[in-house]
Amino acid sequence: MLKNISNLIAKLTGNRPTSIPIEALDASPFLIMYWNSKFECIGGNKLAMEFQRIAAPSLGDWQAHLAEALKNGQSQFEFVAKRGRRKTDTEAYFDVICQQVEVAGDISLITYANDITSIKEVQEDKDRASIAEANSQAKTRFLARMSHEIRTPISAVLGISEIQLQNKENGAKTSEAFAKIYNSSGILLGLINDILDISKIEAGQMSIAQNKYDMKDLISDVIELQTANLQSKKFKFVVKLDENLPRFLVGDELRIKQILVNTISNAFKYTETGLVSFSIKCTEDRRKPDHILLTIVVSDTGHGMTESQLNDIFKEYTRFHESSEYIAGTGLGMPIVYNLVKMMDAEVDVQSVVEAGTTVTIRIPQKLSDSELVLGEELAAKLEQFETGIKERAFKIPAESMPYGKVLLVDDVETNNYVAKGLLNFYDINVDICNSGQEAIDKIKKGAKYDVVFMDYMMPGFNGIETTQILRSIGYDAPIVALTANVVLGQEREFMENNFDGFLSKPIESSRLNEVLVKFVKDHKEAKVEGYYDQPELLDKIRQDFAKTQKNALVDIQAAIEKGDFEFAERSAHIIKGLAVYIKEENLNRAAEVLQTALNAKAVSAEVMRDFEEELKKVLAGLEA
Repeated sequence: MLKNISNLIAKLTGNRPTSIPIEALDASPFLIMYWNSKFECIGGNKLAMEFQRIAAPSLGDWQAHLAEALKNGQSQFEFVAKRGRRKTDTEAYFDVICQQVEVAGDISLITYANDITSIKEVQEDKDRASIAEANSQAKTRFLARMSHEIRTPISAVLGISEIQLQNKENGAKTSEAFAKIYNSSGILLGLINDILDISKIEAGQMSIAQNKYDMKDLISDVIELQTANLQSKKFKFVVKLDENLPRFLVGDELRIKQILVNTISNAFKYTETGLVSFSIKCTEDRRKPDHILLTIVVSDTGHGMTESQLNDIFKEYTRFHESSEYIAGTGLGMPIVYNLVKMMDAEVDVQSVVEAGTTVTIRIPQKLSDSELVLGEELAAKLEQFETGIKERAFKIPAESMPYGKVLLVDDVETNNYVAKGLLNFYDINVDICNSGQEAIDKIKKGAKYDVVFMDYMMPGFNGIETTQILRSIGYDAPIVALTANVVLGQEREFMENNFDGFLSKPIESSRLNEVLVKFVKDHKEAKVEGYYDQPELLDKIRQDFAKTQKNALVDIQAAIEKGDFEFAERSAHIIKGLAVYIKEENLNRAAEVLQTALNAKAVSAEVMRDFEEELKKVLAGLEA
């Protein structure tokens, strides 16, 4: 057959049959085939003949293109051929040129086919990557919108409940009702966060932070979230803490808390009677010299799991034991634990026996901080006995009066402004409100000055970023803090890259709000205090605010000392010490400083307490006169 091809080429070129070696045709990277006017293949090189053998079922599809060349003289087309007869056989792609030729009065066709399968695969990979990127961006936008739309009303419920929990005029029943609302809203927020988090993990939008955190606060929050659900349970909840746990570590407090809450909640969910236990201890991490391993063990005497169920425990939306009873939850808790553990370079081990219970062991590497403090026997015992309360959790840090401060709230949702203003009122701070970015721009253009602006992100008209860019462009250089319910990864970085000075997520955490106010208002007070002394009306307002906010300070400090809560008492004394400077009461400032030092050492003498009491009562009596 190759000799026939050679002779055909010779006729086409006018050369002798032997002038083109047959090997030259076989060496070509193209599939060369020759067709008569009846579209019958009359020859080809070895590559073409091999192709005909393996792709014979597809060759009939060439006829339409050959007919075009026969009619018009030439054609070019892309051809897809199956490599074999089975459905699972792969496809090959060819770029084909068909040329009409006349030989001895007979019309013939020559096709040159170039295998472009590898090029197609590369292009398809690029297309798939482009589609995946577009899908990822769409998912990120969806998560941002859902995060904002769902978390905003929950943030309002939590915020209003928290404000009412601080209202000392509420009776016991009212406070209990708000505590239940606060707690239930927190559970709802947790479920929503689970759904958003698993979506963020799938979209590659989750990361692990590295910040210093207080182990006492982490454990306290986790325990209290669980003890709030104990009233309806018939089992015992036992907590065992290593008193040598470092008090401060560096890592992602939020994600560790999430791991603990989800794991313990899972134990609560599948246990009816008996015991649920939770313990934390630390051991040396031999892999990293400046790290420790947090070893967390959660055990229960619940339903337990079969080997098959153990294999499925980390699969999304998987829930067990639903045939006989209703089990609350989304089925996302343990998959989130598993993904977070992997991201933290940690380990998780689950052991279970049907109708005997389950034990989950998690080992998380954490970096040591610059502090050498440990949890200690006293604090560990206090946490183990659940000596915390919702009021303490809702507002852990006493709000220091800052009547010299002025802030601006920019949010288009009235309820959001109500909540934020209510939390700021604890600081006796001056608050202005704008309902749009344009309103804030107009107010500041007219010369309004603030210690800090809290700027919502999602607003009609100018959003938070656009409003901030405009304010910066007209020379406004005071601090602006983003305030948003959007918790998608990368949002905080985006804010910081767009001229913001900080970030607060909704629902607003009292401790984070306190940090922002201390940083941007209190820490700049020294430059302002001297000016206040030259304004009698403002100084008088500060003194009256002191009388109002500190009238019960002595009783609160004494009660805290009796309970052994020296930390709260010390912070309260520290606040009075600072405020005494503003109201020009040097004796009270010194007495409060002495008391603070004694409280720090947990050694308050009767003399120190008496001196402080005398000075505080003297100042309050003078202000009330």
